[in-house]
Amino acid sequence: MQRLKKSLSGNMKLWRIVERQGYKCAVCEQPFYSEDEWDIHHIVRRVDGGSDQSSNLMMLHINCHNMIHSNGCV
Repeated sequence: MQRLKKSLSGNMKLWRIVERQGYKCAVCEQPFYSEDEWDIHHIVRRVDGGSDQSSNLMMLHINCHNMIHSNGCV
């Protein structure tokens, strides 16, 4: 994810993802605020053949992302 934040094309990809989600977390559906910690989640894991295309990524609050992985969901 740091790689995405550092490049113009990466930043554009992040904006497309968050715009597609209506500027809300895909799990809790609460809006993102500038002070929020967030992360990118692969819908289909890369080890299962998922890609880094924007269509396979979603932006989540960091706590929501941790919850997904601790519960084995999504």
